[in-house]
Amino acid sequence: IATKEKVAIVYDVITDTIGTIDRGLQSSIGPGNKGILKPDVIAPGNYIISAKSYPGNIDYNCNDYMKCGLCLKTGSSMAAPNVAGDAALVRQYFETGKWIEKVDLDGSTLRALIINSCNHPTESLSPDLSFGHGFVDLSYVLPFNGEFGVQITRQDKRPKIGENGHLSASIYVKSGKRRLQVTLSYLDPMLHENSLIPLTRDLNLYIVTPMGSVMHGDHLIDDTQHLSTNEKIIIDEITIFEGNYTIHVFSNKFFDSSVLSKENLLQEFSVVATGDIDNKYIEFSEDPQPLCPNNFDHENPDRCLCEDDRIGPACKTKINHVVDQESYYMKMRAMEISRIIFTMNITIKSVRAYYSSDK
Repeated sequence: IATKEKVAIVYDVITDTIGTIDRGLQSSIGPGNKGILKPDVIAPGNYIISAKSYPGNIDYNCNDYMKCGLCLKTGSSMAAPNVAGDAALVRQYFETGKWIEKVDLDGSTLRALIINSCNHPTESLSPDLSFGHGFVDLSYVLPFNGEFGVQITRQDKRPKIGENGHLSASIYVKSGKRRLQVTLSYLDPMLHENSLIPLTRDLNLYIVTPMGSVMHGDHLIDDTQHLSTNEKIIIDEITIFEGNYTIHVFSNKFFDSSVLSKENLLQEFSVVATGDIDNKYIEFSEDPQPLCPNNFDHENPDRCLCEDDRIGPACKTKINHVVDQESYYMKMRAMEISRIIFTMNITIKSVRAYYSSDK
């Protein structure tokens, strides 16, 4: 299009708005090293037009888009910058004071916001080894028009939890007009690159609804998430009610407790929440109350009293007795096998510690 004042180049781009979201052929699947849940998120990476880098002093020209400083590529090299750009936009939103005040986001909170924005292509509540938590959608975490609220933990004084600890925070949901999404994220201190232990410090996320029902991280059946430093809980518009929702964060035994002092044996974490809530900080404090007030362990008052075949703060982890290993594993899904590997690694670590102390 040309006029006396300016020249514009227009490309007609036809987008497929009814196609399904699928994993690209070049995209790897999880799990990652030591059984860790991967990927975390997904982003567009197939046939992406982006800026091109030319060596030397080659002039750009616009005879066609391939010679106009642009390139057409497919792969993680295109998906990764997509997510990086999303992270930059989230960080800028909080830095410019569009929230309740100007905030310089730390890495864990930024990662929690990105994961909290995700929608799974199959509408699954749990992450998987192909899509992770789903595709990034910033419209779920950046309320430009005030259509929902965002709550985050403080950046200058992030909450810290000790070994076998229990912290909680309360958030008030004003209505069921919008789904509630809560994400926990933290950085795990790796013991050693050759260590068999997937996570040195395992934190678990739970939410107790106003009706008293308990929801656990990543909506895993009969368990909580042991193979990721990110956990997410989604309560959709059909099941959400007005009232106070209590967020619980539990910690298990830390595998570096024998080599660190008590002062250094605290794990920082970040939690974010979005929904029909006020914009404010989430304030965590120590909680002596169990998730099952009518059936608590008198020796450990903040834990539930579990039956013989269950363990964990909320008795959600079921102990399976393997009799015929071959036939049992054939019936298990990938993430269930990973949790068995995690348990085996803990056992190996305990045996090694026993023999070391015996010497």
